[in-house]
Amino acid sequence: METKPTIENEVKFIMNTDWLFQEPIDFEHKKYTLLGYFKKIDELINQNKIYPTFIELSIHLASIQTIIKENVILYTDKTFKTVDDEVLLKELLAKTVPKLDEKDIKEIDKIIKFSATKFFEYFSIIKSYWSLVYETISISIKRNKKYLRSNCGYMTYYQKTNNRVYVWEYLINKEESNDNITNINLIYEGNKKDLTLNQVIENFSTLTDKEKKHSPVFELKSDEDYPVKETLLPLFKRKIISYIFQSIRIENIKNI
Repeated sequence: METKPTIENEVKFIMNTDWLFQEPIDFEHKKYTLLGYFKKIDELINQNKIYPTFIELSIHLASIQTIIKENVILYTDKTFKTVDDEVLLKELLAKTVPKLDEKDIKEIDKIIKFSATKFFEYFSIIKSYWSLVYETISISIKRNKKYLRSNCGYMTYYQKTNNRVYVWEYLINKEESNDNITNINLIYEGNKKDLTLNQVIENFSTLTDKEKKHSPVFELKSDEDYPVKETLLPLFKRKIISYIFQSIRIENIKNI
């Protein structure tokens, strides 16, 4: 049975980057807090969920490094609407660390030394896992390859374990800063035999009739049955964007 797309809830990170400076400033207390945090990260990794953990760990690691080098805390007030919402450099903000007395400074130094190692360790784990999964997925373009420059198209994935078909439409928006933001919209999830791809596009796509006709269609495959929302979709998206820009770059070189 076909389903229409649903609006995702706002995504929240597990811990803010100013956790270091929240009371009480005590090494043993912060160590306990941090170990509790990484226990939650372990649970997500064991569930094969890469996002939003990968983004959160990246920001935490970057913040620890800027605290050490520049005495400022990195953070973002961006509202994350999807688990793999992209963070632009302009969306990373900085604030000076609060003034501390000598006793608190000593405690903070111990906490930083301990936490920096742990954040780097966990970031390395999730990055390696990201690369491993990325290499096990594949994409192929099924139609309209000549319209790769159109900046919109469709992605399909068949999950064998539950006989579910997913269809997304993508739209690539270019920012003034030359950053590319890719928005992904789930337009269909249902049994493989319920509707054809053409019927899904006709009934549920938000693109114009011209875009529907000329948009590329990508088929996605995975060797393993990873979570769709937290792992497969974010990596499918990045693999498709990489394919599109590499293809356009090669085409431009050929035309020189």
